[in-house]
Amino acid sequence: MTHLSSTWGRRSAAALATTSLVVAGLGFTTPPANAVDPAPAAGGWLASQLTNGLVHNNQYDFDDLGLSADVALALAAVGGADATVTQIANAVAPRAKSEWYTSEFGGIVTTYGGSLAKAAVLATTAKQDPKAFGGENLVALLEQQVADAAPIAGRVENTNDSFGDANVFGQAYAVRALSTAGSAEAAASVDFLLRQQCAAGYFRLNFSADKAAAGQDCVDGAVGSEPDTDATAIAVQDLIALKSTNAKVTAAIAKSVAWLKASQGADGSFGGGTTTEAANSNSTGLAAAVLASQGECVAAGRAANWVRDLQVPPGAPGALATEAGAVAYDKAALTMAESGGIAVADQDQWRRATTQSALGLTATLSKTAGPWTGPVGYVRAGSSQTLALTGVTAGDNVCLTDATGVATAVKAVGTTAATSVKVPAGTASTVYKAAWAGGESALTIKALDKLVIKPVVAKKKVRKGQKQRIVVKGLAANEHVIVRVNGKRVAKGMSTSGGKFVAKFKITKKLSTKKKAKVKVVGEFRDLRNGTSKFVVLPQRTLR
Repeated sequence: MTHLSSTWGRRSAAALATTSLVVAGLGFTTPPANAVDPAPAAGGWLASQLTNGLVHNNQYDFDDLGLSADVALALAAVGGADATVTQIANAVAPRAKSEWYTSEFGGIVTTYGGSLAKAAVLATTAKQDPKAFGGENLVALLEQQVADAAPIAGRVENTNDSFGDANVFGQAYAVRALSTAGSAEAAASVDFLLRQQCAAGYFRLNFSADKAAAGQDCVDGAVGSEPDTDATAIAVQDLIALKSTNAKVTAAIAKSVAWLKASQGADGSFGGGTTTEAANSNSTGLAAAVLASQGECVAAGRAANWVRDLQVPPGAPGALATEAGAVAYDKAALTMAESGGIAVADQDQWRRATTQSALGLTATLSKTAGPWTGPVGYVRAGSSQTLALTGVTAGDNVCLTDATGVATAVKAVGTTAATSVKVPAGTASTVYKAAWAGGESALTIKALDKLVIKPVVAKKKVRKGQKQRIVVKGLAANEHVIVRVNGKRVAKGMSTSGGKFVAKFKITKKLSTKKKAKVKVVGEFRDLRNGTSKFVVLPQRTLR
């Protein structure tokens, strides 16, 4: 079996996490010729890197099963590539045991817990049975890699591995795989993963080296407990995938999201690894996906835009003309490829960078946005209304903050980003805010709820030919009002800014056909805001 270097193992492991957050996308099998939506473009390029369903490493001439799985998981997360995901799983399955999650040297068989967990997640993602993947029960095998005894109960381990052990990447994958399978080992694996989170909110990458030591937890500032962006993002993504209501899990997710926001660079990027590494698309893409999934639309968009600047655009000239959608690891890698193309020695880095970036690219923010379009005047409380921003960059998002303060990414269709919102109950004005890379704007929706109007007549008795006056209070400012007497309209107009309306009219012959006159006042919505009153019409005085 060919082994990956430590750098490859880290980046390959990180790419798996993209399966935890599923976003609807477009179908693709090859890079779209005129793609503008960056996530499907990245997925299209990744699909083009497959040979018979596998990623072949041309530099060292081997099929990279781990990276092939990562590509499948990224495609599944972006969406629209089910057939390709199935093709990859079918190609990986018969070779996974001998060439991926186990190896043999000198008669000693080594089992890699993290790779085994990833294989189980691949099977599930491809809608295949992880208990019969490539003829193996991956769930049972993975359970054997989970420690049962304290102080490391729940820890995922490698067997007979003289080079190291599993880490938080593998633990996160195992949490997802075991939980999905309903394994009895799931709860312990979750608990051990949560112990790898420091109080500051980040997750460390490596477990405690001494398995017998009492302290197996992450400790802020301690050697071996350094912050790790990738480990944090992956752990959080797989915890989110559990859809757990457990207070410890939800608190851990919230703490990590807060830490990621605080760690983001002024330009939107994230440093890799222990955060001392330079900003790169791998780590920034992972962080963008987590932030987007937790409603941190603006922070996610800033990260996604930073990554998008490293993506080969459609119609790129010269050496990158056939690489639309690919994402460079950093600016230096992009600059080098612009002059000479993606060299064989650099293919692996580009593939891994694009794999980890794909889902994060769904969060890109538009750099421009035009005026709002929305309801004019009052709307019914509790109704659904369509809000839209025009002038948005096609395929990008604007961040809409609703009445509850929750921000949602609204993707543009064409150059319009539109969404339906549920107006809160009650008579009130609600402000909806939109933000994009180039600015922000607000739109106020004025809603009216049910109101029993109580019109006050100036005269309880009035003679035919005399004038009557009806006063209505408690309306909304500038609310449309109609006043009718015995079914005949006698006044219409708008209330004052203070919600008052006064109707003055003469008791004509048409209004005096009945001795008792019924007054009905309706506001903006006649079935929702109305009220009645009455007065007596006396005969007109005659001269004697």
